[in-house]
Amino acid sequence: MKLIDLLMEKSPSAHYIRTTIRNSDKNWKDIGSGASASVWINKLDPDVAFKVIGGGDYDLNELNKSEKMCALAFVDFCVHEGTAAHPADVWRDHYPNILGINTDDPDVLQIKMETLKSIRPEKVVYDLDYLSRAVQRGETIEDIIEDNEALVKFIKKNKVNTMENLYKAVKHLIDSQGKYGKRHGIKLKMDLHGGNWLQRADGTIVAVDPWFGK
Repeated sequence: MKLIDLLMEKSPSAHYIRTTIRNSDKNWKDIGSGASASVWINKLDPDVAFKVIGGGDYDLNELNKSEKMCALAFVDFCVHEGTAAHPADVWRDHYPNILGINTDDPDVLQIKMETLKSIRPEKVVYDLDYLSRAVQRGETIEDIIEDNEALVKFIKKNKVNTMENLYKAVKHLIDSQGKYGKRHGIKLKMDLHGGNWLQRADGTIVAVDPWFGK
C-alpha cells in the first residue's frame, strides 16, 4: 500500500507533508521525524512503517538530495545483503526488512519497511554507539566484549542477539559502503551512532541509516 499521493506543490516543507498525511487519514501516526524525514505507521497495520524523505523545514534541497541518495543506497544494500537474500547468515538479521519503495514523486522518497522501536534502557544505546565506533577503529571482537560488560549482559538477557553477530553486521556495513556508494553516485561514510540502532518486537537489534554522504 502507498502511504499517500505526495505531493501537489513543488519542494514541500516537512510541516506540509506531516499535515497532508494526518489530514488524509486519522489512522496515520508519526513515530519519528527529523529535519527532512519522518516515519509513519498506520494503526490498522502497525507492523509496517513508512519512511518519508524530503521537504525540509528550511531550504534543505542539498540535504534532501544527499539523504535520499544515502537512503536508496541502504535500501539497495538491505535487499541484496539482508536475510532474505542470504538466509543462512544469521548476523544479517541486524539489517531492516525492506518491503517496498516509491520514487514516483521527484521531491519525496517513500520507503516501506518493518516497524522498529527504540532500545531501552538508554545505557545500551550508548554501548551500541561504542560498539559501532570500535569496529570502525579496527578493534577486535575480544577487546570490544571486554570493554562492554553492560552490553554483553543485555544481549545475553534477550537471547536473540550475540556480540559476534553484531560485530559482523557492522563490519559488513563498513566493507560495503564503497560498493553501494559507487552504485548510487555518492561517497558514503559511516554514521552508525547509538541513535541509529533500533529493535524488533522480539528484541533483535537492527541498524538503520548507517551512512551519510555527499
